[in-house]
Amino acid sequence: MDREKYRYQKFISDLAGVDIEAHGNNPEDVLAHVRDWLRNTPGKRPAMGSNDLKGLYRKFCAALPDIAKELGQSTESLTFPDFEQAVTTWLQESR
Repeated sequence: MDREKYRYQKFISDLAGVDIEAHGNNPEDVLAHVRDWLRNTPGKRPAMGSNDLKGLYRKFCAALPDIAKELGQSTESLTFPDFEQAVTTWLQESR
């Protein structure tokens, strides 16, 4: 995926013949594209539709500042492991 459709053609020729999905720097579009890609691959398929997934993402984003504060950080200072912990904890507590 990339933020702009066909931008990759400027720097990667190995993907010739493969169209990528543009997400326009919108995280919800990234979620939808990844969810749809997983839906079309063999194996475990997502049980949640794109709209439900986007709604869950919005709820997480609303809770993230408080989660970061509990970790003694701001949302901007979270490292990937911290962010992963925040997601995991939030999912466990939200279910």
